[in-house]
Amino acid sequence: MAVVKSVCYVIKTFTINDADKVAVVLTEGGLKKSLIAKNGARLKSAVAGKLDPFNFIEAEWFEKEGQKLQPLNSAAIKKSYFKRISGDMGRFMAFSFYSELADLLVHGEEGSPKFYRLLTHTFDFLETHDDLQTATAYFMFWGLKLLGVFPDFETCAQCGTGLSDGQNCGFSTEKFYCSQCRPQLKPLPEGVPGRLRIMSKQPLSKLIPDPDSDLALLTICNNIFTAFTGRETKSFSLMKPFVFPAG
Repeated sequence: MAVVKSVCYVIKTFTINDADKVAVVLTEGGLKKSLIAKNGARLKSAVAGKLDPFNFIEAEWFEKEGQKLQPLNSAAIKKSYFKRISGDMGRFMAFSFYSELADLLVHGEEGSPKFYRLLTHTFDFLETHDDLQTATAYFMFWGLKLLGVFPDFETCAQCGTGLSDGQNCGFSTEKFYCSQCRPQLKPLPEGVPGRLRIMSKQPLSKLIPDPDSDLALLTICNNIFTAFTGRETKSFSLMKPFVFPAG
């Protein structure tokens, strides 16, 4: 058994045995851990209010090999977004969507520190910006890209021809094709190929809002995610009307 300390993002929490609280967290090393706080669900618990979703915490726990629930020793809030989204349904739904993606995409023992940095980059951006549309498309695109799921969008998956714009490019399930190989595919919206190239090179703060392209890109990302995981996110359809009200 080893003592582990890490800054973590609280993805979700639930109660067991009517008193113990379990927090599923993403560590700064990009690992997903399930931490259990004994009597953590009680009002006078030392961790009361600290294990809320959308919180970044400094946590210490006892790591037991082969055990799913790691006993939490202490937790302190480093940064909290839980109260900041009060009354803002758009942000609440967007943040819930990011958390669900983190929960469903991060697995294994190697971890993905870059995914954790993507999460903090997105939250930091939304602390000073209101552009939920760009942030949401950016987060899902890069989440899939960092985990090696998003396909090559520069060349046709069948013949290798360069894809310059939406008029000669179509998308089917998990790959991009040129119009010569897959003429039956509907061309991508004109702005999507360019948006992909810009997003792959620029940080969030440098992106100019483009709601139509971001909605189209987000839909493509969702199709890729569904094909890769074999399931749909619970929050995607709930989030869209709030983040993309005109879509």
